[in-house]
Amino acid sequence: MNGLRSIVLVLCLCGPGALVADEAAPAGKTPSASNPGGNGNGEAGRGQMTRLEVVYADGSKVRMTVPATSVGVATKYGLLTIPIRDVRRIRLRPRVSDDQRKRIAGEIAALGDNEFARREAAMANLKALGLPAIADLRRATTSTRAEIRQRAVKLLEEMEERIPAEDLEVAQHDVVETVEFTLSGVVATSSLKAHSKFLGDVRVSFAQLRRLRSLDAPSRLALAVDAAQYARHGQWMQAGVEIEPNDRIVVTAGGEIDLYPDDGQAGMYMSTPKGAELEELVGARGGAIKPGTLIGRIGLKGKEFVIGERYSAFSYESGSLFLHITPSPINGNSTGQYKVKIDVTKPATNQPNEQPAGGNCAATP
Repeated sequence: MNGLRSIVLVLCLCGPGALVADEAAPAGKTPSASNPGGNGNGEAGRGQMTRLEVVYADGSKVRMTVPATSVGVATKYGLLTIPIRDVRRIRLRPRVSDDQRKRIAGEIAALGDNEFARREAAMANLKALGLPAIADLRRATTSTRAEIRQRAVKLLEEMEERIPAEDLEVAQHDVVETVEFTLSGVVATSSLKAHSKFLGDVRVSFAQLRRLRSLDAPSRLALAVDAAQYARHGQWMQAGVEIEPNDRIVVTAGGEIDLYPDDGQAGMYMSTPKGAELEELVGARGGAIKPGTLIGRIGLKGKEFVIGERYSAFSYESGSLFLHITPSPINGNSTGQYKVKIDVTKPATNQPNEQPAGGNCAATP
């Protein structure tokens, strides 16, 4: 089969509402209505190429191009076809060989061995296996055998402390991000056909990859951050845009949310993305960031920074952009939304009046 082979995913919809792209991806010719990116069977349309960056399991990165095609997605609602030009990123769970799967199963069973030394050895072996063992360990936490269940819980706590949260998210499922929604499931294709400037024509095995992302996906987004979901402690919204060092990030936000709509107080404690100008709320929370403030971070463990109504900066970090609303100190039942626009560009040089994103700096005017 020519071009990118059909990718079949066993998927379920997840995450926040749809993102709305403000501009189309500049990927080759515009597809005709009769042939939107291919024939629906994984065959490439003529003259259309999509640029991708693939990241291998060892961390090495290679930029490639693939003929435009459609990605097949199997869901409980039927088969979806997504043009490859609309795929922003695919993050892949660790591929586990049959031999490795048998070993993991054996080590988990040994967590309940009669010999203490064997149980301890099994814990050490599973910890050394790392991320590939996470999915099976999570299932083991519901084991009917108390010893296995307790040791699996302890192992997960220890391993989840040292494994990056973004990697843990794909421990059981592949995550596919498009310009409008995010899917979680299993990429069933074995490889794709691509071209690299330095390697020539190659076939890339998904079993060897950690992730891939489009270099042609739209860099302007408009989305809504729902206070009911993201004004809660620990709840961050993945904005659907990937940031690299030296990218210029401009975020603008508007709207109002109600920090305390309960007990007949609706409309009394309103906030804009700059935060609530209410002394009782600021004093109750403490700290420099006001309740209701729109904040961001790059990567799941990146340093938080204030966005407010407008933020403009250059990044020195890489990863997904996440958004969060500083919670109300009164309760967690905030309502309303902030309307947010994100624009990411790659500047030639940094401007002196702007500071690196990801640091503890305020938005520039």
